[in-house]
Amino acid sequence: MTEKLTLENAIAHRSFNASGKPDEKVDVLIGKPFKLHKEEWACPYRIVGAGKDLNFQVHALDSIQTLQVIWKVIDGTIVGADLELWEGEYKFAGFAAEAD
Repeated sequence: MTEKLTLENAIAHRSFNASGKPDEKVDVLIGKPFKLHKEEWACPYRIVGAGKDLNFQVHALDSIQTLQVIWKVIDGTIVGADLELWEGEYKFAGFAAEAD
């Protein structure tokens, strides 16, 4: 997949507020998994906002596995990009965070 993910071609999307910038949105977009070879699939994702435009892919054995691992990978990308995200009045704990 060579085109950047947008709201129009993403299969999933969530919008957050950037810490310290309540009017600045950070969008996390996930694309449709696609087959690269017989035993390799990829799933693109994009994090855009707060001065960032990060475009990556997760690779795995099949489309289900790409979706299983993408949550932790996105969480790691958010941390690595030094983004602190909020959902309304609550600090975002991550996609892979365990529920209490």
